[in-house]
Amino acid sequence: MARAFASIFILAAPLGIPNILTREIVRKPAEKFELIGSTIAIRLISAVVLYIIMVVLSIVLHYSRLEIVLISILGVSMIGMVFDTIDNYLQAIVKLKSSSKIRLIGLIIGSILKLILIYLKAPIIAFAWVFTLEFILIAFGFIVIYRKYGHHFNELSVNFKILKPILLTSLPLLYYTILSTINMKIDQLMIDRILVDDPAANGYYAVVVGLVESLYFIPVALGTSLFPGLVKQRDADINTYNKMFVLLYEILLIISIGVAVVFFVGAPLMIRFLYGEAYAPAIPIMKLYAFCPILIFYGSMRSRWLIIQDLHKYSIWFLVASILVNVTLNRILLPIMGPEGAVVAILASYFTAFLIVPAIITSTRPSVTMFFQSFLFKEIRERIKNKSI
Repeated sequence: MARAFASIFILAAPLGIPNILTREIVRKPAEKFELIGSTIAIRLISAVVLYIIMVVLSIVLHYSRLEIVLISILGVSMIGMVFDTIDNYLQAIVKLKSSSKIRLIGLIIGSILKLILIYLKAPIIAFAWVFTLEFILIAFGFIVIYRKYGHHFNELSVNFKILKPILLTSLPLLYYTILSTINMKIDQLMIDRILVDDPAANGYYAVVVGLVESLYFIPVALGTSLFPGLVKQRDADINTYNKMFVLLYEILLIISIGVAVVFFVGAPLMIRFLYGEAYAPAIPIMKLYAFCPILIFYGSMRSRWLIIQDLHKYSIWFLVASILVNVTLNRILLPIMGPEGAVVAILASYFTAFLIVPAIITSTRPSVTMFFQSFLFKEIRERIKNKSI
């Protein structure tokens, strides 16, 4: 509960700025030092303010003393995340190799420390410190890399005037992040509330969600690496830009279908091997949940398209519609189908957010058209024919 509570504030701390900042640095390289300096300043203020609100709220809401301590420790990670701003700069100048190395080193050190703590049977507070330490190490790594590329922090300047339009543009992404976090937990919350006679149901469902969502980094990594190039291409040649997006949708469609087949066919083997026969009821849940990556992979890349097109303000309405569908169908289907009903509800909510509502809005309709075009694999076939892929 402490981590779930803290995660809302941790996810809100960047203020929705990161991807917008990358886009602006690509488009306005002359203003990079003002953009970076101003972003670090506003994110530091945001982190401190949200940290205070988070701790005070945890006390007001009568969390236990242990939970308050855990929330206080986890919240320190928001300070380390301020220096993710340098990562946005590295993305803009296409130096993703350096960024990936830093995050990988932080992950490895964090994982080793967690294994040591497990071996030592350390208290949960120690794990919270390791979680926070990982972010601090990554922040230190970004500072070192920034200096390595010949930059100094005294080059940076703070100009909130230049940041104001970015903040206004990023607000929908901030709201989207918060609502998305809530939406991702609704199904498990409703399983707990509605299937009170089946206390194990949420455990089966959580196991499936954890396994499938472990691969959601694929579209995120692809989108992050290609985002600066897509921004430049949008400004240079709109036709080539559109073809690039269709190609990306085709590639992600192939990968996501492969992932879906693996989880659908391999569900019995995976569940029994990883969790034992006791978790066999999770098998039919996984067979249904296996289809989620097809929509999630597309939705992840589509979010980049919305940012580049400056249409991300609509993402909130997409998510609100998704939440309404998710809650309504969960109330109807959970008593009838059990945890499988929650999967049907989440699939329907994704379909609503990624395809139905965007198709209704004229300015976002092209993204839906490109998605369905991807099923023809025209761009891949042309590149294979021309031997350019």
